[in-house]
Amino acid sequence: MQYDFLSQFPKRMKSVGLYAVLIQNSIQKTTWKQYGFVKADEQVNVIFAVLLYIMEQSLKEEHCTMDDIGAYIDTMNMRYFKKPMGYQECKQLGDFIVNVILSNEGRAMYFEGFDFGQEAYQPIHISYVANRIVYVDQEFKRTSYYLTDDGYNLLLSTLEIENNMKLTIHEMIFQMHLEKQSFDKAVDEIKNVFNLLRVQLQKIQEAMGKI
Repeated sequence: MQYDFLSQFPKRMKSVGLYAVLIQNSIQKTTWKQYGFVKADEQVNVIFAVLLYIMEQSLKEEHCTMDDIGAYIDTMNMRYFKKPMGYQECKQLGDFIVNVILSNEGRAMYFEGFDFGQEAYQPIHISYVANRIVYVDQEFKRTSYYLTDDGYNLLLSTLEIENNMKLTIHEMIFQMHLEKQSFDKAVDEIKNVFNLLRVQLQKIQEAMGKI
């Protein structure tokens, strides 16, 4: 390739795509106006506030059902946003944010990134949240949401990566578990770190062999 600085372009576009797809999914929707969030600034703030709540629940490995998300938005609205919404409307807003904006109503999301090596656009898959079926009180069947790797990458890039430039995503999650004194989860995460280090060591040894 003539311009070596373009060799990692698809990876850059993956990071750009995480923001671009999110904004695109949100800015086209008029549903926001039903809940009093007219400005795009307000809408983005609410989306990321919800994402942070899902991340918190994911880190603690606790349920994050639509009832939980609705209650969270309701609390945030009463304290900070002060929009004319009751709990039921907050729950509906949560459903809109999670299932329409973040999940694209169940349809796969892609961002077209140009690959200068292939000389063509390549579809880059984007996914912020996933869900699993859980049982509340061992009886009621509910859908619980959690962050995907893309979701973690998006959120951590807004703050934690800047504060911990030398750490991998897994190392940052490990540190967050330690701060919350979730030691059993920290052990699981440090195993991931060791596995990554083992792979890196193998690559270094292979490179040394070639040299």
